[in-house]
Amino acid sequence: MKFILKWLIVFSCVNFTGSVSAQEQNLEKPPHVWLDKDGKALPETPWQKSNGSLGVMQMLTTEPEEFLANWDKVTKGVHIELAEQVSKGTPIVSFLLFTGCKPDDKNNCRLGLAYKVVAPSGKLYHATDMMEAWVDKPAPPKQSLQLSVNYLGTIIEPKDELGEYIIYCMVYDLNAGTEILTKQTFLAVD
Repeated sequence: MKFILKWLIVFSCVNFTGSVSAQEQNLEKPPHVWLDKDGKALPETPWQKSNGSLGVMQMLTTEPEEFLANWDKVTKGVHIELAEQVSKGTPIVSFLLFTGCKPDDKNNCRLGLAYKVVAPSGKLYHATDMMEAWVDKPAPPKQSLQLSVNYLGTIIEPKDELGEYIIYCMVYDLNAGTEILTKQTFLAVD
């Protein structure tokens, strides 16, 4: 598996601070409760969790450029096509969306994240150090989603195992002293 570190550098240069308007949600309950389009509470899943006011979603896509282009559009919502399978040589990216981070006295959040990838054999394939998700940046408006600054991109290479890969993402709200572990899986095929 080849890790696309250049994506982290290139994508990190994009300023997402003003892009929350595309993801604003009309929520009537606290932002950590995930709601469907009709306002009904959704159950937590391995990839969509909350802890206190912090809510996070880990999303996998094989169309990262399309995802980012859609994210920057000013709309009432963004359709996201989640990837469950990837062919060798095709990139797959794990994006992190969040809401409800705890602001400090300057209204800034401090979110970190770290990834761990487990191969189909169960062996640790790759792990990152903690990186910035949203550090010393203004807290997004209440009841809105924000895209983290960093995320993980990979490409399955010819020598890599086929089968189910697991991507864990640990998110740390350093102001609140809380953390959330999410899990996504994808199937690597020829």
